[in-house]
Amino acid sequence: MLEKDFSRLLVPDEILYKGGASAEISRFAVDTETLGRKLTASASRLLYLSLWQWAEWNEIRWMYFVVEPSMYRRLVALGFPIRPVGVPRPLDGGVLSMAGYFDWGQIRGEVIRSLRSRVALPDACPAQWREYDYSH
Repeated sequence: MLEKDFSRLLVPDEILYKGGASAEISRFAVDTETLGRKLTASASRLLYLSLWQWAEWNEIRWMYFVVEPSMYRRLVALGFPIRPVGVPRPLDGGVLSMAGYFDWGQIRGEVIRSLRSRVALPDACPAQWREYDYSH
């Protein structure tokens, strides 16, 4: 999808990691108007924690996405291991966008623990989290 629908964001000779250890995210969003500010923050943390957990279970290291540059900066500020791909450019409708990817192989334990501490999940998750903590 990145190479076809968002190819204008890429630069020539851009290296994309493809295959079984990669995935692309599409339409990953939280409706801020419906949830309000406080619930939006909680829902966002849960979604990012879920992305990481899914990637961990499925042995996905690189997860590609397209966002506005301001969202990219927010993800960096939250401590996510992300890297840019290509350069920011306007897409249809004039929205400035850029491609990037999560490098889940570089995630720091404190980022995951911070996300976990702010969401409530089923009892099965803490046991799997402990297993992850002990193995890293």
